[in-house]
Amino acid sequence: IIGAGMTGRALANYLASKDVGVFVTEKNYLHPETRNHFQKMGIKFEEGGHSRRPLQSDLMVVSPGVPPTIDLIKEANGSDITTIGEVEFAFQLSPAERMIAVTGTNGKSTTVSLIKKILEFESQLNGNGGE
Repeated sequence: IIGAGMTGRALANYLASKDVGVFVTEKNYLHPETRNHFQKMGIKFEEGGHSRRPLQSDLMVVSPGVPPTIDLIKEANGSDITTIGEVEFAFQLSPAERMIAVTGTNGKSTTVSLIKKILEFESQLNGNGGE
């Protein structure tokens, strides 16, 4: 997992709970609570920069805040390593046939609220009582 922000940590926790070997790389230093949690969960990690270790993986999952232009990702893209974003990875794990994903820097909460209202309205029109 490239990036140990909120979603990177959540993904690491999820995968560790499924007994999947996880390695997290973070360019910054981890908060001590995150470091301790990773150690307790058996999640391997590095902080303060990206080494070449993730290039030994079968799959690299890139957090939304990580620019696709960093050397690590460019090198992975030129190899046999599958590189996908967290949203794509979550979609592949989901049993849902359809999914709405909202990404970006600004306006996510507003957009999600609007989508919720549209879906509630559609449900009422279809007689599903808001479900």
